[in-house]
Amino acid sequence: GGCKKHLKDLLGNDSVHDVICGATDAFSLLFAIKAKLLSLRQLSQRMADSHQTRVSQAQVKDQVTSTIDFTQWQYLRSHLFSSIPPVRPNLSDADASTVAGFEI
Repeated sequence: GGCKKHLKDLLGNDSVHDVICGATDAFSLLFAIKAKLLSLRQLSQRMADSHQTRVSQAQVKDQVTSTIDFTQWQYLRSHLFSSIPPVRPNLSDADASTVAGFEI
């Protein structure tokens, strides 16, 4: 009586009545519950997989960002140190034709 009605309300009337046509209410309800549980289990698995994919993508993004930051601020700064001469604002046109032995 009341328990069966409560289960039908929880599962939704459409899923209970449309699962097995012509079967008794008990079997219809049993199969409706099993179908609903399977559907929820599959949905839960898809959501868990989607969440794991997003977590993995976020980890990869963080690793790439860290690698770029390291390369830019640590490796390149220390390995590509060049001796660029200081700026001389009072260069004449004759002086501007060569810089550190290079012709401009």
